[in-house]
Amino acid sequence: MDEDLFVACPPTEDSEIDDEMVEQVSWEYLAEKELPNIAVYLLKIGATPEEARDCARIALHQSWEKRDTIDNMRAYLRVTAKNIYLRSVPKQVPLEECDDPPAPEHLSPAARVEARDEVARVMAAIRELPLSQAEAVALTLDGFTTSEIVAITGSTPAAVRTALHRGRAALKKRLAPQPEKDDA
Repeated sequence: MDEDLFVACPPTEDSEIDDEMVEQVSWEYLAEKELPNIAVYLLKIGATPEEARDCARIALHQSWEKRDTIDNMRAYLRVTAKNIYLRSVPKQVPLEECDDPPAPEHLSPAARVEARDEVARVMAAIRELPLSQAEAVALTLDGFTTSEIVAITGSTPAAVRTALHRGRAALKKRLAPQPEKDDA
């Protein structure tokens, strides 16, 4: 048993854990581990931080009600959150830039600034991609395989591979170092 779960839900004196305690721990674990990942996924496909947070929370609540019928909770949460987000955003409104993501704590201050800038640059480039490409790239960055992305998006394997190929090519082009121009 995961030690964190054990600490959050220690056995009773007679070593019995009731179903309500297990459900509470499962909910807390899911909210703690997946909610931030879902929000980051939504940021990658163009949501503002507020939209990402709200859509992720709504998706978590909706999926919890259906938890007994869901085979892949991580995938279901992302699909649900994406659908909630897409329904909430008017098609004609340009997406706003998101705030810089937090920098890793183990880096020096200068390295943190560089890492934060690089992550912001990559996320901005992903947001500029067409939705199908941004979604495929974002799901890949979240650790999903091509076959899982096919199941999540409802696309064909060929469409997902094409979106990934085009998205990666566009990112490579956008993120390539620009040659410095001489002032002479």
